[in-house]
Amino acid sequence: MQDGRILNSQLSSSSHFEHLIIGNGKNANLKAEFARLNNSLAWCSPARRNSQSTFIEIDLNQEVNMSGIATQGFRGINAYYVKKYKVAYSKDRVAWKFLKKVTQY
Repeated sequence: MQDGRILNSQLSSSSHFEHLIIGNGKNANLKAEFARLNNSLAWCSPARRNSQSTFIEIDLNQEVNMSGIATQGFRGINAYYVKKYKVAYSKDRVAWKFLKKVTQY
């Protein structure tokens, strides 16, 4: 995702902050397209901690083998980051399967 091969139109989310105050009198619309490593902004959801309904979706347009997932926090006035997450995949966006084993490093 970081290199731009995945287009903004392939990214969506259940929700995002539309006017998050990030400091110096500025606010940001933190939508899914900012969910890329080393970006100046980030995708941030206003959903409560441990919400099962918060997600970001990446449409890869084809079946691919993934070897890893990296996450990165964001600092505005507060720090925003994810401590735990689940990964699911689908061929039709209707029937989803969760990965059973996730290794932490």
